Amino acid sequence: MSEAETQYLSAQVVQLAAGEAGPDEWLSPLDANQRWRLAGFVGALETYGLRGKPLKKASSSSVEVERRVMTAGASLLMEGVAAGHRLLAAIRAPTHADGNLQLLSQAFPQLLVMARKQLSPVERQWIFDLVASYAHQTIDSDTPVIWERKFDRKTPSPSKRMAKTKARSRRMIAMLSRAGITPRVRTTRSGRTKVIVGESQLIGLKGLRDDSLSFKATVRQYGLSTNRLRSLAEAGILALDRGRVRRSSIDLLQKGTGKHAIPCPDGAEIDLISVTEALRYRVPVSRTTEFFDAVCEGRLPVFTRMNGDVVHIKTLHLNSSALQAFMGNVEAEEGEAVSIPEAAKVLRLKQEVMYHLVKVGLVRTVVARLGRRSAKVIQQSEILRFTEEIEPLVQAASRAGVGTREAVRWARANGIDLISGPSIDNGRQYFVRCVPPNGEPARRGRGKLMKVDHPAASELQGED
Repeated sequence: MSEAETQYLSAQVVQLAAGEAGPDEWLSPLDANQRWRLAGFVGALETYGLRGKPLKKASSSSVEVERRVMTAGASLLMEGVAAGHRLLAAIRAPTHADGNLQLLSQAFPQLLVMARKQLSPVERQWIFDLVASYAHQTIDSDTPVIWERKFDRKTPSPSKRMAKTKARSRRMIAMLSRAGITPRVRTTRSGRTKVIVGESQLIGLKGLRDDSLSFKATVRQYGLSTNRLRSLAEAGILALDRGRVRRSSIDLLQKGTGKHAIPCPDGAEIDLISVTEALRYRVPVSRTTEFFDAVCEGRLPVFTRMNGDVVHIKTLHLNSSALQAFMGNVEAEEGEAVSIPEAAKVLRLKQEVMYHLVKVGLVRTVVARLGRRSAKVIQQSEILRFTEEIEPLVQAASRAGVGTREAVRWARANGIDLISGPSIDNGRQYFVRCVPPNGEPARRGRGKLMKVDHPAASELQGED
């Protein structure tokens, strides 16, 4: 191009005609003809805006109009991506008065349609990448542009990573509220609600997700039962967040548990038991907090066979004798106890009946260690209380000379309240309240003690 031909052209148009790729080589995918056509396309948008058929206005046969359009387009292409973003911000449609977030088709009406009709595939892809980068830039602003774009897996776009930040499912609202993020919401024409999440917010959500464990996962990874986790949470040792366990609080507990861990000496004759086994068989749930406090404070020595600073609860061991001495205080306080089947033998009841009495609360149990496992046991004092206050209906009826088949009818006719049985709580056997020495029979309704006067009191007492 001669000096006479370029004297009426701007420096940017000359640079574009010379084949320069612009800042950061952002025009390198395009050849000279493609850059020239793109300059006319973006120049028309810069000069006439997006509305009112800008390409038709730019197609005028006037030399002055063409020079003005090409100068504007070349200047924009030579300035770089920032100039392209300024152009899109200038031609963007105003936001809705209702505050609803804009889709790309609402922010730039007919822009993609014009690009598909007027530009070649390479030029069109360049425009799409520019629009995608602008949408990605605005996603963390107060007025983002949402482009729910679908890509061909065979020919992925360079802007695919940018367009991944898009409208997300409504299920993320709970996670956003937990992270302290106020979600931005878009309501579609059909009434669906979509939550808009930016890249920085996604990073925070991923961190929150990684620090959150379900009860099932916690039990599997750390060997702590659900009841123990709740006990530790109630004591403030573990942190719960909407029914999930914070991994950081478990790691802190694990670090405190292994703080005083002693390496197991080789060849030492020590009766060791793992912490998980001790929790499973020897430590009641009610003493979980006390147990971990003793371990973390060093009052209950622990041993480890792992080298290094990383210690897991499943790798820790306890001295069996020291654990027995530590737990012996509770066993001495609880006194002599028997298992539920043994209590059934003492009371001359079937085991099924005994388990039902425990289930409905007529017999109270405590958790204690039987051999190598923890189980529900019945104190001797509880057995004595049961025999003094409650008896089978057949015994009370036999003292009154009533047969077994007529016992229920006799009890109801005489105002004796049935506290357990087939028609009361689906039990296998009927039970009634024993008559105390003062002659005032007391009745129990589904585990609640009640004193009631009834005509059969004197009769039952006479039979005693």
